[in-house]
Amino acid sequence: MAITASEREAFFQGKILEKYGARYGITTELLNKIDRGTATEDELNTYIENADKLVMKFKEDLRTTEPEKYSNTDIEIVMAMIEANYLHFKHKNESYSKVIPETGVQNLLNMRYGAPAVFKFSALNRYSADLSPQQIISQFGLDYQYQQDGEVVTPYLAKDGENFKRQPFVFVLETPMNEDIQANAKLPVDPRIMERFEQMANDAQLPAQTRQQATDFLARNQDNICLIVRNTDDKERLEQKYQNKYKIISAQDAPYTGNTAPQYGNKLQGQSAYADVIQEMFVTKPSPVSPGAKIYAKFPKEGVDPEREDLPAGSEAVAIAEWDGTQWKVIASDRQLQSNFKRTLATYPDSVKQQWENKTFTNKQLEEWDEAGKQKTFLTNMQ
Repeated sequence: MAITASEREAFFQGKILEKYGARYGITTELLNKIDRGTATEDELNTYIENADKLVMKFKEDLRTTEPEKYSNTDIEIVMAMIEANYLHFKHKNESYSKVIPETGVQNLLNMRYGAPAVFKFSALNRYSADLSPQQIISQFGLDYQYQQDGEVVTPYLAKDGENFKRQPFVFVLETPMNEDIQANAKLPVDPRIMERFEQMANDAQLPAQTRQQATDFLARNQDNICLIVRNTDDKERLEQKYQNKYKIISAQDAPYTGNTAPQYGNKLQGQSAYADVIQEMFVTKPSPVSPGAKIYAKFPKEGVDPEREDLPAGSEAVAIAEWDGTQWKVIASDRQLQSNFKRTLATYPDSVKQQWENKTFTNKQLEEWDEAGKQKTFLTNMQ
């Protein structure tokens, strides 16, 4: 039987309530009163003030707990989150986006790799639309680092003394949804989480309903999932175990893949992102963007703390270029672009500012890259 978005949402809410509701005074009885319109003003205030705390507490717990120590209730909630994300992705015509480095802007405009495409980690635009650049970096685990030629590389961070700072602007490729993306995007699941799903489906000590729920989940989503192997030699074991049942991706220091209810990561505070489910998708092969796709630069909003963790801080978006299906058109206002770069970097010390100034560009550069792309397209079409 097909599962609906409302059924997944109800299940998710019920399990969250079961685990954390009593702690915050939110009970099934209270929800029933609210539904019937008989709740008192004090009861309504209790719900308004504490409802979000239940979800935040769950997410905080997942961030600091190894998957092997997740309770069965945790695993049930995670399954609900995975399916909620997939339902949003598959059945709604929402825009889709991918954070790209400054070199990605150049590569897109000069058509270095041909027509623009989305690939690897990316997500529905809803998950980043209301966030500041720093929150976007944290939300999608872009505050990662890796070793290259003996050096530590941090694509979206800058070193400030002994500490790291998140880059205060980001570039985003945003496209209308299309059939290619929907066909090639999979749910990226940590293998440790997958093995917990399987344990639940086969644990004779669990209630039959719980086992069936896990069994049905695995059956429904076999074609929707890929396993992301991170910093481990586990790929060979998994390939042998699953025999092409799931696509298995090696991703060195891959970005954190969030969980359906938006969460702001704290990797810079040393916390581990164990809850590798699910906001992002993993596009298994490059998928062309749609006409109307745009490249944006996003900057912090003036007067708002972009590092806040309680609420989305928002961003100022400057459209850089638009794709018409055959070529890019630069649409950025150089004045707006430069004033935002200048404003954003003004509060940082010179040592940090220099690292980020190397990632900025002018309209002249954008137009040069765009012209190179048009020339490449022209020569390709002549062949």
